[in-house]
Amino acid sequence: MTTAQIERTKLSQIIRDLPDEKITVVLNFIEDIFDDEPLTEEDIADLAEADADIAAGRVYAWEDVEREMAALPL
Repeated sequence: MTTAQIERTKLSQIIRDLPDEKITVVLNFIEDIFDDEPLTEEDIADLAEADADIAAGRVYAWEDVEREMAALPL
């Protein structure tokens, strides 16, 4: 079995095991991978800003974001 075949099998298993509430997020991410639109100047500036935030430690744990979002009124 090739590395690609092993990784494809692993990816398939991960997708099968996804909790329902995460399916849309993962689907959107995967669709974005195949987006062939070039990055705009605004996209590039946003990415540079995000890199600077990460470098400066301005990040949040996903669990903290989920907890805060769950507390928001519907």
